Amino acid sequence: MSEKIYQTTQIEGKLSTIHITYSGDPSTGPVLLFYHAEFLNSELCFGPLLDHPLFKEYLASKFAIVCIDAPGHNENSKDIDKEKKIFSIDNLTSEVDTVVNTLGIEEFVSISCGWLGTYLFLNYALSHSNKFRGMVFIGGSLEACNWFEWSTNKVLQTSIKWGFFGAWQAGKIVERYLPSEWIEKNKSTCSKIEKKISQLNPIALHKCFEFCSSRLNLEKKISSLEIQCLNYAGGLSINYEQSLEINSLIETGYSSFINLSHCGTLITVQEPISIIDPLCQFLKGCGYTSIKSPSIKEIKIWKAKEK
Repeated sequence: MSEKIYQTTQIEGKLSTIHITYSGDPSTGPVLLFYHAEFLNSELCFGPLLDHPLFKEYLASKFAIVCIDAPGHNENSKDIDKEKKIFSIDNLTSEVDTVVNTLGIEEFVSISCGWLGTYLFLNYALSHSNKFRGMVFIGGSLEACNWFEWSTNKVLQTSIKWGFFGAWQAGKIVERYLPSEWIEKNKSTCSKIEKKISQLNPIALHKCFEFCSSRLNLEKKISSLEIQCLNYAGGLSINYEQSLEINSLIETGYSSFINLSHCGTLITVQEPISIIDPLCQFLKGCGYTSIKSPSIKEIKIWKAKEK
């Protein structure tokens, strides 16, 4: 992410150091609070969206941006203790609470991706619903561990055992989140993503996946939330059916659904322009009435550039 706009800092949590990327003053708000998908970090998951010129113009100029990395998920991180149970829902929600309180955030709109971010913010909302002005899910999932996750977990276990985590493993993670046709057309971009993934701490990735594999169902609890939600789903995402399920579980009248049939899970990487206008409209509905949206002409110009 652009160093000119976004800064990084660290906050000490109960069991680990919390790495965050931010812009603006979160204590004065309003705030967009991001949490990434499993196997990634904030830069890999949200970087192309946050760096998009239209996002900077219409959203980063109006909101403080705060992105939280899961423990050990920032590049070249070495701060994971194998013996500590860092990845539990209680600890991860505690880390979110630590960030919110340390930065003086009174309320925010959450933006999450994949299973990890979605599950974490939904759990946090169950006990801190007064903090949420809205929730945004991108390729969200609540499904229990499927075959792909189980097999990838085994690959990570082997990698950790032999002290190796590199390009092949990183490539499998990219395949999880992006459509094969897009990967083929954007080899250079995908190679850069794979390189950055391979620099992540494999122990942290493995511990995170163990946590993902043992997750509990939230279906009954979600229906009690009365928070405005915006749900993006990529038609080619492995989480597509689960994104539909999340939408069906939220109380009628509280959820809007955006279906991008040609996208995978990482819409933020594949087509960030398609995130921005619906997000602006959603934020207006959350009470931020001064937010403007890109014009149709601007959107068309950028879509043409990004083809």
